[in-house]
Amino acid sequence: MPNYINGQDNFITGGPAASSAQIGIQITIPLFDGLSNHSRTRENLALEDTAADLEVARQNATQQAQQAFLGYEGGRTRVAALEQAVHSAQTSVEFNVKAYRNGVRLNSDVLAAEDRLYSQQRNYIEARIAALMWGVRLKDSTGQLDEEDVQQLNSLLDVSPGV
Repeated sequence: MPNYINGQDNFITGGPAASSAQIGIQITIPLFDGLSNHSRTRENLALEDTAADLEVARQNATQQAQQAFLGYEGGRTRVAALEQAVHSAQTSVEFNVKAYRNGVRLNSDVLAAEDRLYSQQRNYIEARIAALMWGVRLKDSTGQLDEEDVQQLNSLLDVSPGV
């Protein structure tokens, strides 16, 4: 190494020789990103809303299916009970008619028994229609309802016991 001035290695400053290095930080800030970050944020928010809506729809479908099942099962039970009531009322009418013919009962007893019979038949038919409608709602809520079910429902609406 050569000595430049008075034994100094650095001839510009007169001090000892020093090594030089550079340290730098480069920062890139886009001036315009095409609003892609904003769009991604909006899309994520929309997807969260859609997921929440889907969960609410699932809960509603589950609740509707449970309600339809309970309505259908309760309706079937009621139909069975009213079918027995119709049969009992029919027996009562037959007994009252025989008793009227033998002079034991009055005409009003026969009419009252017939009124109970017709009332029970009406209740039976209403309960049967309600149970069938709950069955349709159950199939609809589970996605199994088709045209054949509706045709079968229409054909069943014409039937009533003891008439």
